[in-house]
Formats: sequence, structure tokens, C-alpha cells
Amino acid sequence: VKALGSCGQDPRSAQRMQPRFAAGVLAVLLCFTTTCYFFRIPDDLKNRRGKVGVWGPPNAEFNWCEPDYEWSDWVAEPVNTVSNLAIALPPLLFVVAHATAWDAVGIAVLQASIGVGSILFHGSLRYSMQLCDE
Repeated sequence: VKALGSCGQDPRSAQRMQPRFAAGVLAVLLCFTTTCYFFRIPDDLKNRRGKVGVWGPPNAEFNWCEPDYEWSDWVAEPVNTVSNLAIALPPLLFVVAHATAWDAVGIAVLQASIGVGSILFHGSLRYSMQLCDE
């Protein structure tokens, strides 16, 4: 006799991601990114002038997270910059602490590079660093 879960389904099938769910998530992400990239940034956000730091005046397309260079002339958005350490450091610490296969090392390096790119962008608010963040 086959054991059924609380909804009358095989418990093993409930653990797999359903293709329709994955397609729905991808559709939502596509709608969000399309909106972000193809619609105009409001002028009051785009032309906002803040302090100029060591890296020059901010010229990134996106600049509405924090006031620019409020705490230091070296870091444009300190909270975002520091919070991205939570993305960059854990995969590197995992690789150092565990014996891992090369494919896991590659994935860890890719994830850490996403965090480093975001740190560079939020630290400088320069367009070239924005490309590293994306």
C-alpha cells in the first residue's frame, strides 16, 4: 500500500519543483526587469545631486538607495556596501572551511563576484561599477 501525504499526494512528488511554478517565477522576474530597464527613470531621481566623493560625481543610472557620501568621501552608500559582504563572504568562507569539488569552488567564486561587483557599485556609484553589479 502506498503512503499518501496530507493532501492525498505521494510525499516524494511534493518535494520537486513544478515546472509551472518555475515558469511563473521566471515570468515575474522578466516583467520586473523589463519594467526596470525599459521605462524611464524619473528626472527627480536621475538628476539628484549629492556630495562628490573620491571616485568622482555619481554617474550611475540608479541612485536612490541612500544619500551620497554622507559618512565618508570613500564610500557612497555605506549601508549597501557593507550589507553586500553578506553576499560576498559566505561562499568564500565555505570553500575555505570545507573540502569541496572544483564545480562548487566555481559556483562560490561566481557568487562572491556578484557580491564584490555590488560592493564596488554601491561604494562608488560609477556607471562602470554599475555594470559590475549587473
